[in-house]
Amino acid sequence: MKGQKLEVVFKLGSVNAADVLAVLCDYLRELGVPDATNTELYERNVPLNELVGKFHRSRKHYFNVALEGLTLRFAVVSAYKHILLCIENESVSIFPSFDEVVARFISTSGFVQAITLDREFQVWQNMVDIEYFKSCGKSVDSLLLVDNGRRPPLKRMEVDVSKNLGLRNLKNGYVETIGAKMWLGADFWRLSGVDRGVVQEVFETFVENVGHDVLKIEVDSQPFDENSDQKLQKRLWEVLFNKKMGVNRH
Repeated sequence: MKGQKLEVVFKLGSVNAADVLAVLCDYLRELGVPDATNTELYERNVPLNELVGKFHRSRKHYFNVALEGLTLRFAVVSAYKHILLCIENESVSIFPSFDEVVARFISTSGFVQAITLDREFQVWQNMVDIEYFKSCGKSVDSLLLVDNGRRPPLKRMEVDVSKNLGLRNLKNGYVETIGAKMWLGADFWRLSGVDRGVVQEVFETFVENVGHDVLKIEVDSQPFDENSDQKLQKRLWEVLFNKKMGVNRH
């Protein structure tokens, strides 16, 4: 699972950070992570068995925890009416599978969707900053550039990512994106307007009803990256969001 990322989206107001953190800590213990394992919370070392209590006392509504090559982040995205749990692994993760993590949340009434992603691929597929490309030694000569539409002094050219297969669009209540492995709940279908029946018919051999009105779509065991089947990705965009997307250019 090197360089992978899991995003779980919940309905705004349906879960709180402390409860989600407690679920994750319980799972870490089930995996055999010792209670004395140091975690990092707000740049301070906290033993795993004290993490939930320390967070409660902070009275914050979000968290950013690091341990054992993992980063666990919880954020309230008020502008788009959803909550985001993001789990990233820097190297080889102590999580054997993100499936087990998702399984702990799909029964939540506010569960909307979950998706596994390749960290680096997602960054470059959504990067619009030309200077960032240059700072990383990457040329933008072959990329389509567009005006960012802002007034001076913020007006500048940026990379057009609007047709990228790895595009990630924030929507009210959900995230418009595709992945090789996705879990889509009842609220996703309601908010996006996507026809669940059509999706099940088109991707019949790749779908599984995993309970709690959640449909799992797995078209590949590994997250999409620059070497993945582009035809399959285009088909997912067309069926799920009625969009015709271009090729991966990064």
